[in-house]
Amino acid sequence: MKFSTQCSAPCLRLLASIWLCSSAVLFAAGEFAVDPSGDPQQLPDIDGSTVVWQEYVSSYGDYDIFGIDLEDTAGNLYIVDWLKDQTHPRIFGTRVVWQNDYYSDGSDYDIHVSDITDPSAIVHYPVAITPDVSESNPAIHGDLVAFQQQYTDPDTAAVDWDVYAADIVEPNSVRVYSVTLWAEDQTTPAVYRNDVVFSDYFIWPDTTEGSWDITIADTWLKNEPDYQYPAFEPEDETAPAIDRDYLVYQRDYSGDGTDYDIIAIDRSDPRVFVTIPVAQSAFSEKAPDVSGHIVVWQDNRSGNWDIYGYNLTTRKEFRITDNAADQTNPAISGDTVVWQDMRTGVSTIYAVYLTGADIADSPTPLAGDTDNNGRVDLNDFLSLAENWLACNLDPADACTN
Repeated sequence: MKFSTQCSAPCLRLLASIWLCSSAVLFAAGEFAVDPSGDPQQLPDIDGSTVVWQEYVSSYGDYDIFGIDLEDTAGNLYIVDWLKDQTHPRIFGTRVVWQNDYYSDGSDYDIHVSDITDPSAIVHYPVAITPDVSESNPAIHGDLVAFQQQYTDPDTAAVDWDVYAADIVEPNSVRVYSVTLWAEDQTTPAVYRNDVVFSDYFIWPDTTEGSWDITIADTWLKNEPDYQYPAFEPEDETAPAIDRDYLVYQRDYSGDGTDYDIIAIDRSDPRVFVTIPVAQSAFSEKAPDVSGHIVVWQDNRSGNWDIYGYNLTTRKEFRITDNAADQTNPAISGDTVVWQDMRTGVSTIYAVYLTGADIADSPTPLAGDTDNNGRVDLNDFLSLAENWLACNLDPADACTN
């Protein structure tokens, strides 16, 4: 256990609560480093107010997993500090899934979970440990973990990637089962409830040509998943993310990796999927994530990578960062966005709290919604209470004291 003495994100949240008690103006914190250490921080993920990331600890010479609760002033949490590299963390609730470099050479990754319910006594347990076989790119939601695993054909010695899932209800009795055992590669799974979405490399019939497509597997029946194919196009579709009724991914519009677009699919009606073009500029939009009705991604239309957002309810785009350095690999939970940022010359995890009309979950204003965020809440009550004696007559000289 190591705790930081720095007060960054937690202090901002504390100041926000104090501000709301004394003013009707909604506190909107700017971009901030969640826990700057001077060591490279990468691949953030967030659930609720808890952020996790991988960090190269220079004093140890390897990658470890860190976390921080943005609403807790105690400081950061050193989740895993084992020898060798622990990378690619993903979080749901109080459980963090990550991959461990068993041989320290990238040839054999294993999947583990850390239960951080009690930060003073973190519990680690394995999900998938297969000797001399790599399991990587884990994802988690609820009691379901998904990951990709190497498969070697015993006859041809050909190696491809398949997607597996694990039921982690009982940490001492984890059940692992296959989601795909298909030819070619299936990679980069994402999870929502019992749905596992992944990229699948499909060889077109009567050809040797193939492309990456998006597939959803309903794993409720464990070894007998039900498959759907929402994105089955000649272009490559990769990097899927999923939350509630929305699935997002990147599409290689150019065919050579120079121009990716962001596509969303509304699957609220399981019989008819609706495709939504989120970002289709002449530049690249990559690495999407989604929470509720908000999509975020990295975008290089300005000559460097910035973070953008899109409201799937209002169908409007908005910009989140405009720093001259690169901001990449965003993740979102609710109204909080995190990413890795190069503005200091060292990759550092930054965050921002989204507010205002850009993220409103309503296409039309609501009565009493003074801050135009799509909901009527305590902030609106405070604004109304502060201004209830204000005179808004026209002309103004009709108001008398």
